[in-house]
Amino acid sequence: MYLEQMFMASLYYLQMNWLKAVAIAKMHGESVPSMQQVPIPELLGLPEIAEGSDYDVVESGKKLYAQGDYAAAYQKFMKVLMRDSKNSEAQEYLKMTARRMSHQFPSQPISPTSAA
Repeated sequence: MYLEQMFMASLYYLQMNWLKAVAIAKMHGESVPSMQQVPIPELLGLPEIAEGSDYDVVESGKKLYAQGDYAAAYQKFMKVLMRDSKNSEAQEYLKMTARRMSHQFPSQPISPTSAA
C-alpha cells in the first residue's frame, strides 16, 4: 500500500509541475509544454532517466529483479512509469517487485519496548 501511495504522490507532483509550466507558458505567450517536457519530481529520490529507452530501463530492472536486488529494480520500473504510466510490462514488474519487497521487509507494528 505504501508503494502505491508514493507512486500516486509522484504522479500528482508531476501533474502539478506540468500545470505550473502550462500557466507560465500561457503567461509568456509561449507554446504549452507536453507532459514529457516537464521535469520528473524527485519525490522518491530518483535521478533523471539517462539510460536510454524505456525498453532498456525495463530490461535492466528485470535483470536486477532476477538477481534479487528488488530496491534497485523498483527504481528502474518507477522511472519508466514516471515517463509512461501505461507501460504494462513496467506496471507488472513493479507490482511483483513490491510484493517481493513486502516479503523481505514485512511490516510489523513497533511497540515502545521494541523501538529502543
